[in-house]
Amino acid sequence: MKFVSFSACTGWYWVTSGGKTAMPLAGWAVTDTGDVVGMIASGVQDGGAPKLNPPAGNSLGGSYVQEQQLNETARATLKRPSM
Repeated sequence: MKFVSFSACTGWYWVTSGGKTAMPLAGWAVTDTGDVVGMIASGVQDGGAPKLNPPAGNSLGGSYVQEQQLNETARATLKRPSM
């Protein structure tokens, strides 16, 4: 999968099925097939820039939600990447 464009965003999260884990999105990317996927920080690249990837959770189930849609469980366990 190749990414052809990227747009930063705020206030969007990837939430796993059941709403137990939430991860903030860094932005939206468009793939070479035209799909739009949310990108989360998953570490740090050489040079200190954040490494961005789509959520691995597509196989785990989950969804993109806006901040005001987060349930209390997701808010309490909000996952922030360690950099």
